[in-house]
Amino acid sequence: MVQRERPCGYSGCDRTIPYSGRGRPREYCDRVWPDGETCQQKAEQQRAAAKAAGLDGPLVAYRQVAEATRPALEAVQAQLSELLASLRAVEAGALDRITAAEAAAVAAEERAEQAEHDRDTAVSRAGVADQQRREAVEAQRGAERRARDAEKDAEDAKVKAWREIAEHDHKRGKAEAARDEAQANLKALKERFDRLADDADALGKSNKELTKQAAAAEKAQAVAEAAQRAAENAQAAAEAARDEAIVKRDEAADKATAATTRAEQAETEQTRLRDELATAQQTVQEQQDRAAGAEAERDQLASRLTTAEQRVDERDAEIERLRDEVERVRGERDQAQARADASPTHEQIAEMIRAAVQPPAADEGDGPQPGDSHK
Repeated sequence: MVQRERPCGYSGCDRTIPYSGRGRPREYCDRVWPDGETCQQKAEQQRAAAKAAGLDGPLVAYRQVAEATRPALEAVQAQLSELLASLRAVEAGALDRITAAEAAAVAAEERAEQAEHDRDTAVSRAGVADQQRREAVEAQRGAERRARDAEKDAEDAKVKAWREIAEHDHKRGKAEAARDEAQANLKALKERFDRLADDADALGKSNKELTKQAAAAEKAQAVAEAAQRAAENAQAAAEAARDEAIVKRDEAADKATAATTRAEQAETEQTRLRDELATAQQTVQEQQDRAAGAEAERDQLASRLTTAEQRVDERDAEIERLRDEVERVRGERDQAQARADASPTHEQIAEMIRAAVQPPAADEGDGPQPGDSHK
């Protein structure tokens, strides 16, 4: 229950009397003055003095008017206090809601900017991933070209090696045939030498003829020895050619192995590049999905921002309406205050009473003056 306060009925007292709103309110407070009198006693003395001075009529009229208007003024004052408290609460709530709406709008705008930044980042990453994909495709094509070149080089090396081996085998065959022919010639020459020697011993011809035959035999032997040396040289050349062919064959085999290894490495590199290409394509797809999600979130945040702005506008309109209502109530309060100010206050009434009960000052021109008796 709200308790109201009434001023004390004695004009010289500034205390108030609490009133719960039930029953007849008390007119005077419980104050006891230093002279032992209460406010009620002093008010009665004040009324008696006013009556003696002829001011009881205006005071009674004033009291009647005051008693008639006081409840209305007190009710209006209480309503104005409650209305002002409500208006302050509404204004505080509206300001809080405006602050919250502005904070929500700022947060929504920040989220929209962040979403746009994420979208730009995703687009940039998608571009980088696409560039990496193109580079991976080019690298894959280069690896495929290198693999084909390596396979071709390996095949060419194999063909060349087999060709050189066949050529060296042919040369070795020719050298072996020449060696066999030289050995056959040497054998024939030896047989001929043996026959000539037998003929020389058997015939016993003259020394000159024998000398000629011996010289011929020596020449034949020298030719046979030269043929044998040529055959040996041919055999050595054939063996050297065979060894060289074997070395070249081994080198060709090594080259073929290296080419095969390079081809396998190129195939491995191609597989790795294909995996990187698939990973890059997957990354591009993920970045595109993220960009789409960021755009959707940005649109959602923009919609929320629009809704928040609409709510802020509605709250601004409500605040303007409340402010107009506050101004209207303040005008009514000022009018009521002006009407209350137009009525005489307790202090003014007390001043009027004191002026009425104060005895008039003696006229200085009347009565005997000091020193008149000596004239």
